[in-house]
Amino acid sequence: MALRDSRLIRVAFIGAAGRARHNAASLVDSGAGEIAGFWSRTDENRARAAAEFGTRSFPTIESLVRDSGCDVVSIVTHPSYRAEPVERSIAAGASFVVVEKPLGTDLAQLERIAQAARSVPVVANTQYQWMPHWAAHPAFGRRRQAGGVAVDRCDHRSGRAGPRPARAESCVRRYCRCWQRRRP
Repeated sequence: MALRDSRLIRVAFIGAAGRARHNAASLVDSGAGEIAGFWSRTDENRARAAAEFGTRSFPTIESLVRDSGCDVVSIVTHPSYRAEPVERSIAAGASFVVVEKPLGTDLAQLERIAQAARSVPVVANTQYQWMPHWAAHPAFGRRRQAGGVAVDRCDHRSGRAGPRPARAESCVRRYCRCWQRRRP
């Protein structure tokens, strides 16, 4: 999967339940991109999301990444199931992966994601899904010779927005701890 030079970002969604469909609708409404397809662990969610957005559903993560023509893979699954989709997406050829926060629910998952991200940028989506700063993601992916985990931030005061590799480790650890504290 190679990043294309295009005004619209083609996003493949891993996850097809409520939050994923919300992010997909925000993407379409923003005009920043289009939906390349959906994959979900459940056939019902996958089919419902594809029908809702007039796109394809894919039987595997690998086929979604390889065959959808996507520029970005967006992982919007339950926090306990994020490391495996990151690993599988990158192994299938993803050039850029965005993961909804938190990246995982324990340090082992975060370490798996960091290991997978050595060759492909992985960005933790922390706020403002699909605002105009998302247009910077493909260019960010092309500039990165190696991977790594970055955090996507939008600072309204400075006007700066987009992926930032600095601070990623501390943010990742903070999100993991916060998610664990919320659990019953």
